[in-house]
Amino acid sequence: MLDFINSEFPLKNILITCIIIVTLMVLQSLFLKFLAKKKWQSEKVYLRVNTHVRNVFIALITLSIITVWIPQIQSFALSIAAIAVAVVVSIKEIITMLTGGFIRSSTDLLDVGDRIEINHIKGDVMRIGFFNTDLLEVGECGQRTGRITHLPNNYFFTYPLVNEGAVGDFTFHTISLPLEVKEYSEVLKASLLDFVTELSKPYLKSAEEKFKKFSRKNGISGLTVQPRILLQPIDHEHLNLVLRFPSPIPEKIKIEQQVIDKFYVLLSAQQKSHP
Repeated sequence: MLDFINSEFPLKNILITCIIIVTLMVLQSLFLKFLAKKKWQSEKVYLRVNTHVRNVFIALITLSIITVWIPQIQSFALSIAAIAVAVVVSIKEIITMLTGGFIRSSTDLLDVGDRIEINHIKGDVMRIGFFNTDLLEVGECGQRTGRITHLPNNYFFTYPLVNEGAVGDFTFHTISLPLEVKEYSEVLKASLLDFVTELSKPYLKSAEEKFKKFSRKNGISGLTVQPRILLQPIDHEHLNLVLRFPSPIPEKIKIEQQVIDKFYVLLSAQQKSHP
């Protein structure tokens, strides 16, 4: 057995493989440092380029190793057939990761910079690899926690995915504001709606164009971007004011806080005027 290994796996191939791996990893590190020093249009563009560079170097390393060892791979063809079933079972997770990665890339499920949620994990996509996807975790109130989640690509094969970036830079944001029935008034509702509409004016036209394009592409009708407020009864004493409005994804939480602040200002003023 040892004679077979020594004859079929020459030391020269091992040395060449080590040299290739070290050289390409050093080149990757230098190139990524060069990219990090450049000024980019946005974080999303930089992360996308960073991901592509990493994947290209992984592919180069893999192809180089295969090229070096292809004579030995051919000589093992018959032996591999005998243990193929055992290998498939042992690398089942890797296969499902690759399958999930293929599904993700072939269906445009997500892109670098998108905010997604899958299996109760929420975050901004930083890097997309062959085996996993890196997310910058998002916690309460849409705040980044600073932690990175390495998401196995087989999740895309197993769990439903929610992507807030499906319409580009915009999304519909919904806020539920609890209220006692006796505190509700049409004046309060109208004042809050006017405030939300005024906040939406600077980007409403752009949002409308994005949503129209999304609707045409997906055959959706009746999608309006105008802010609106609906009443949601909870019981005979309580209800929710449910606000829905379009928002740029990066500004969503900031706008939400402004709306909540305004709601309590209006409610306080109403209570003072009608003690």
